[in-house]
Amino acid sequence: ETLSGAGPADAGWVFPFNEPLPPEPGDNQAFATNTTDGSVTYDVAIAMVWVTGDDPVLNVNEAYAFASCADCVTVAVAFQVVVIVGTADVVVPQNLSAAVNYECFECITAAIASQLVITVDALPDAEQQIALAEIWEEIMAFAASIPTLPLADVIAELEEYKAEIMDILGVAP
Repeated sequence: ETLSGAGPADAGWVFPFNEPLPPEPGDNQAFATNTTDGSVTYDVAIAMVWVTGDDPVLNVNEAYAFASCADCVTVAVAFQVVVIVGTADVVVPQNLSAAVNYECFECITAAIASQLVITVDALPDAEQQIALAEIWEEIMAFAASIPTLPLADVIAELEEYKAEIMDILGVAP
């Protein structure tokens, strides 16, 4: 889910490099671009992905914040949980972030990509499913509040959510 964001289609591409490719199925991407002086742009993307069977785990979690403006704020936050059920022969997830100021003056630009990849023996039982649904509602509410928080608090809270999810699923840190 993307919250209060401005993506690449909002303005002409002014940066001296190509736009990142759109996310593939099973991937997660926050993409904030800002070319308006004096503005604030946030994009927040969160996702939980379940991988079962012998499917390869190639999930990509990306946060991109690109700014070309004066006195502006541009922030992208991507949070992805990948739960592997059983075994997987190929596990090559990627967690990427880039924050770029181009011809910026007094800009704040930040990108946070946070990804949790864990393996469990079986799908969660009813009690675990309820607990996961509850924490995911909490994460959704938190995601909506990210534009009001200091970035250090955002990072700390995402780490807490990772620990809580691992605890619910019985995965040791």
